[in-house]
Amino acid sequence: MHCEKCHIPVKPYFAYCPNCGARLDSGIQSIRALFLVVILSALLISAVIFWIFFAPGRETGLPGKSSDLFDSSNRFLDGSVDFSTRFNFPFGQQSMDVRVAIGRVILYDIAGNPVLERMVAASESGWVAIPLRWCIGGERWVFRTLAGEELEIFGGIIGDYDDVGLWQFKPGGPLSTPPVFPADPDRPMTWVSLDSDRRAELSGVSVLAEQQNMDRIRLEGFPKGLGVFLQDQKIVGWTFSDLQGGYVWKGLDEKNRVVEVGVADFYRLTFAGSREEQFIIAYAENDGSLA
Repeated sequence: MHCEKCHIPVKPYFAYCPNCGARLDSGIQSIRALFLVVILSALLISAVIFWIFFAPGRETGLPGKSSDLFDSSNRFLDGSVDFSTRFNFPFGQQSMDVRVAIGRVILYDIAGNPVLERMVAASESGWVAIPLRWCIGGERWVFRTLAGEELEIFGGIIGDYDDVGLWQFKPGGPLSTPPVFPADPDRPMTWVSLDSDRRAELSGVSVLAEQQNMDRIRLEGFPKGLGVFLQDQKIVGWTFSDLQGGYVWKGLDEKNRVVEVGVADFYRLTFAGSREEQFIIAYAENDGSLA
């Protein structure tokens, strides 16, 4: 995709050209369509959740006190969860003990309203994988630990046509959790669910689509839901409940990875100045919630 005014290459989700500032109509249209899809999906999910948890005659789906994921005895001070107490990771004659820090990514719009909240896994340097479709419309992003602390997500890495990006917050020190490392497609991976006690082994990787920093892989007959792929006690990939297949990292390792785009710049290029943003601002001003 190129800017029609200055002809430089631009990313498909840009709303404005970063060089000349020209409006990119195709980018705007795709963002509007994506925004509408996100809104409709949120309404549908809310209706389903309401039916599951509040419909008469149905048992609640909330985890009980015996759930390992929410058992306070299973938590560490840094917000990580000891998965080794929940799963056995056999690799030949060895076993793998892994703790993965989990929390929630929360995105706020320009009026300060939360527009998205999802569970994610964090790496030792504070990197979290977030699908592109989750990011549109978020003016401020935070990672909320299990203890309730909110840490600002300031920037990340997302390549051309990547479905998923890596974004970073400052954890204030190394977390007791694996780093994100490039996957070795020729070796087995262990998939661990982040919201249940499910696990599965993946012995071979079939690539559906090669992207810049990720490969989207086929997962036929595989458990669905939010999870991470582990290899040599490192995070090498992810699954998301609203994306088909899985995604494995093929970019730089944790020590050599640097932020390529700030959250503020991403917002400016994808959502700022759009009709949807103007609607949010106008509604907030009318409601008195925007100073």
